[in-house]
Amino acid sequence: MSVILYLRLSLEVATAAVILLPSLHLFVEPANAQNASSLQSCQVAQLQCHARSGCQMALHNFFVRCSALIGGDDEHPATCPTDCKHALVSLLSTEDNTGHAFINCDCEKDKMCVVRKKKVQVCQREVLDSMHVLREDAPPVTCNLARWICEADTSCLAALKYYYDHCSRLFKGIRCSARCKNSLRILSRQHHANKLRNCLCDGSEDYDCRAVKANTEEMCFHRKTSLKKHPDESHESSHSNAAKKARSRRRSRRRKRRNQALKNRRKANRKRRRQRREERRRKQRMRKKGTLWK
Repeated sequence: MSVILYLRLSLEVATAAVILLPSLHLFVEPANAQNASSLQSCQVAQLQCHARSGCQMALHNFFVRCSALIGGDDEHPATCPTDCKHALVSLLSTEDNTGHAFINCDCEKDKMCVVRKKKVQVCQREVLDSMHVLREDAPPVTCNLARWICEADTSCLAALKYYYDHCSRLFKGIRCSARCKNSLRILSRQHHANKLRNCLCDGSEDYDCRAVKANTEEMCFHRKTSLKKHPDESHESSHSNAAKKARSRRRSRRRKRRNQALKNRRKANRKRRRQRREERRRKQRMRKKGTLWK
C-alpha cells in the first residue's frame, strides 16, 4: 500500500501533465463570480462522478480519508494528512476529468461545501510539490497510493476486483493458480496499475503487504529476488520464511485431519463388518435349533 494528479498514468500524458502544472488552478473559490459562473454545480459534479465506478471509489476514499481534516474544529488547518493527499491524487486521476470537476465545482452558497473547500486548500502546495513521483521514471510510491490510483479508473478497478477474486489462495501463501496469473496479466495491462508492481509497503496497509508481494514474486513469477525496503519499514524480509512455515503448519494440520478421518472411517467399517458377522452367526445358531422360520 504525493499528491495532485490530473493525468492518466501513461508516459505520454504524465509528461504533458507535468508541463501544464503551473497553469493548473485547484480548489477554486466560489466567491469569485467570474470563476463561479464558468464552474459546474457541485451537486451535478458529484452525481456525474457517482455514475462511474472508478470515480465513485475515488470520491469515497476522498471523503473517508479527508474526514478528519474536513470535520476538524480548526477552521484553518496547518497540515494535510498523508492519506488525504493520496485520496486527492486518486480523485484527480479519474477518467474524463470527473474527479477534477468535483474538486473545482461551484458550491452555490452551500456552507458545508464552502468549508470543505477552504480546509482542503491546505493540501494544494504539497500535492503540487509531489507530482513528480507519479512519472514513470520516478521512485516507487506507497502501495496504498498505487492502489487508490488504480481504483480511480473504472477498467483498472474492474481488473483489481478480478485479481482479488481469483488470488485468495495466493494471499494465504498456498499457490498461484492459472486464473490468478491471468488476472495479474490483465491488471498489468492497465495504465493506472503501473505503480502497483513496484510499490512500497509502509506498514499502513490493512493486509500483510510484504507477504503478498513475496508470494507473488515467488509463486507467480518464480523469482527469489529480495524486495526493496521502504525507509519506514521496521522489520526484515523474514515474511517469506514465516509464510513458508505457516504453509507447512497448515499442510501438517490438514494431513492430520485427513489421517484421523481415514482412521475413523476404517474403524467404523470394521465395526459394521463385525456386527454383520455376528448377526449371521446368530441366525445360523437359531436355524440349527429350529427356532427361526426359513
